Amino acid sequence: MQDSEEVVCGRRGMPKAIDGRPLRGLSTYVTGPRPGTNDIETIYRSPTASFRMSFRSPNVGRRSLGLVIALGLCLFVGSNPHWCFAQAAGDYQLGVNDTIAIKVGQWKSAEAAFEEWTGLNGEYRIGPTGNISVAIAGDIPAAGRTTEEVSRELALRFQRHIGLDQPPAISVAVAEYRPIYVLGDVNTPGEYRYRPRMTVIQAVGLAGGLYRPQETMLSAERERLTALREYDTLRAQRWSLLAKKARLEAQLAGRKEITITDELKQAPQADRLVKMENEILIAELNTVNSKLAALTDLSTLLRSKLEKLAEEIKIRREQLNRAKEQLEGVRTLVEKGLTTKSRLTDLSQGVTSLEATQISLEVLNLSTAQDLNQSRREKVDLVNTTRQEVLSKLRETEAELDQVELKEKAAAAIVSQLISLGAGLSTTLYKPNSEPKLIYMLSRRIGEELTTLTVAANATMQPGDTLQVSAAASSEVSAATP
Repeated sequence: MQDSEEVVCGRRGMPKAIDGRPLRGLSTYVTGPRPGTNDIETIYRSPTASFRMSFRSPNVGRRSLGLVIALGLCLFVGSNPHWCFAQAAGDYQLGVNDTIAIKVGQWKSAEAAFEEWTGLNGEYRIGPTGNISVAIAGDIPAAGRTTEEVSRELALRFQRHIGLDQPPAISVAVAEYRPIYVLGDVNTPGEYRYRPRMTVIQAVGLAGGLYRPQETMLSAERERLTALREYDTLRAQRWSLLAKKARLEAQLAGRKEITITDELKQAPQADRLVKMENEILIAELNTVNSKLAALTDLSTLLRSKLEKLAEEIKIRREQLNRAKEQLEGVRTLVEKGLTTKSRLTDLSQGVTSLEATQISLEVLNLSTAQDLNQSRREKVDLVNTTRQEVLSKLRETEAELDQVELKEKAAAAIVSQLISLGAGLSTTLYKPNSEPKLIYMLSRRIGEELTTLTVAANATMQPGDTLQVSAAASSEVSAATP
């Protein structure tokens, strides 16, 4: 549109005419800010004209600009929500199954060097509760927050729990986004890794592009059998993980038998799984109990040794006291000339020998007491270490179970889609010499609500989105379009 052209708008801001030419069948697309500016550019198309209009707001920040785009889009599309799928711009908010990388360190002024706390560094997957579990800091809410907010929370917790004067330096970045799901009329429906700024058409490309039926049903049947086999494998893996989880929970609670949950009862071979996990549970409990029994026996032996040493020390002390009294008496007799000095010498040597024996016994008594304390510490450490190992295995099992359940759902959707294709539901969409039209339905969870809208091929996807691709002949699309 030239600057000299006059645009006449209606009550709701929609253009009605350009230079007196009426506009009918007008479509609206909001492309967002123009490169290098804060302008909001809106494209209008009709059978008789195609032009652009821009709204300039030089003082609007990035987040506010996104809100203006969303509001402007709702103003122009009116009551038809399928014309757009807008969302206010802003920092990425983390969600369940996102994996974040955390690095922690502190600047040492005295050494003029940066010390990295490698023990706290690592990658953390956000669990079903929306939290991550970090040593020292504990459970940190992450879902619905930005990486900067998580970093600040971690820094404050580390400072408070460790007792630092200043919070440590913490870097939090997204290591892996939660996956997206592409379903419908694509070659390879399923779960795919999300990449920033991924568009709908790129996601379709990851899924192998548009599905086109084979000349025969042989390939489709082979794919269906493969998908069914994968689905059955994932189901069996889920049952196995459920049984393992029940065993770890029983071990953590100190029970000698697994509690069978209602979900585990539905397993085709529940009895076999429970029996196998019970055997593992008993074996691990026996191993720990054997170590504890050995430490208990050692403590009992050391206590008995201490008691005997105490008796012997008492006897030796009495002997030493008598010997010292006799020595004093002989020394008096020698001074009076009533006995020989050789006898005094012999008694002095005897007292010295008794004193050396007394010291050796006391040293042995202290060493035995230290051994007893060490055995007690080892017993406590064994219990704590075993509990920590079971807790760690339980967390890993729960995370693996979440992943398997997601994959199982995706596999079930794939099987359902292949069955539909095998029944000939999609073959009617692809006619010779007729290019199919694609309809993209994007489902996105915003807070607790799941929103599904029709989007364009260049729409930007977000982590966790589910894209349903439907193909229809041109005539079907025309008939369905109001």
